Amino acid sequence: MAKIININTEEKVTLMPQHLFGRQFNASHSLLLEADSSRMHATIFWNGRVWVLQDFSRNGTYVNGKRIHRRREYHLHLGDLINFGSLSGEAWRIVELSSPNSLLILVTLGLPTMVPKVTELVSRRSQVWLFIGASSTTERLQNNVPDLETVEQVSIQFMVSQNEEHVAMKLTMGGQVYDLGQRNHHYLLLILARKRLEDVIKGVRADEQGWIDKELLSKILGQSENHINIQIYRFRKQIVQLLSNSSSLPQAIERRTREIRFAYDNVNIIGGAEVIPTKGTSTARLKRR
Repeated sequence: MAKIININTEEKVTLMPQHLFGRQFNASHSLLLEADSSRMHATIFWNGRVWVLQDFSRNGTYVNGKRIHRRREYHLHLGDLINFGSLSGEAWRIVELSSPNSLLILVTLGLPTMVPKVTELVSRRSQVWLFIGASSTTERLQNNVPDLETVEQVSIQFMVSQNEEHVAMKLTMGGQVYDLGQRNHHYLLLILARKRLEDVIKGVRADEQGWIDKELLSKILGQSENHINIQIYRFRKQIVQLLSNSSSLPQAIERRTREIRFAYDNVNIIGGAEVIPTKGTSTARLKRR
C-alpha cells in the first residue's frame, strides 16, 4: 500500500489504488480545502507497476518544488513532497509506496485501519467503513449516518467565558443547529471572527473584511504558524466528522498570500472579556489575550 503524510498536521493517509484529491467533498477521497485547489484536483493511482501522480487542476500540482505537466503521469518516489494548488499550500510527503492491499478503513474517525481476512465481517454502530480492494473498485459500508441537506447559509455563535479560557461554538446550517462544544482551537476562530466583526463595524468592504497577517496572528496568539495550521486542521477535521454526509461543508477559513480570515460575517459572540458597542444594538468583543 502507499501512504502520504501531511507535513504540518502529521495526518497520515493510506492511498486507494485510485485516489482522488480535490475540493468536491462527495467525490474526493482526500479533501483539499485551500482556495488554490480545484474540485477534482489530482489523482494518485497504481498503474500495475508503480504509483503515479496525474494533475487535472487549474493552478497546478508541485512535486519537490516543481510544477508537473497537466494530465501527464508522474512516477512517484519515496520522499517526494507534493503541494496541491501552490507551493504555499498544504505539503504532503510520500512515506510508503508498496503495491496495493485490500484494506478496511474506518471513515468516521477513531479506530485504526485493518487488513481483513476473507471471512472477516466488521460491524460497528453509527460508523462508516470503506473497503479498499487491491483493484480500483471500492465499496462504502454505511450504518446510521443521517442525511444533511446542502446549504449555503451558515451562521456561527461563540459562547466565551469571562476569562476567555473556554470557547464553545455552535454552527447553524439550513435551520439545524450543531453544537461543536468546547475545543482549544476554537479560540483561534474567535480571534478571526472578532477581526471580521471589527472590520464590519468600520465599514470595510466585504472582500477586505477580516484579513489578518499570519505573522501578526502568531504574535497575538503566542504560537508558531505551524501550530496555527494544526489548529485550523483540527477544526476542519471536527467539521468533517460532524457533517460526514453533507455534500456542502462550511469553509470557515479563507486564505490569500500571507493572510487568513474568518469566512463568515454572520457571527454572534456571547460573553468574553471587554465589550465595546457596535452598530445598532449588537456588541462585539475585541479584547485579545
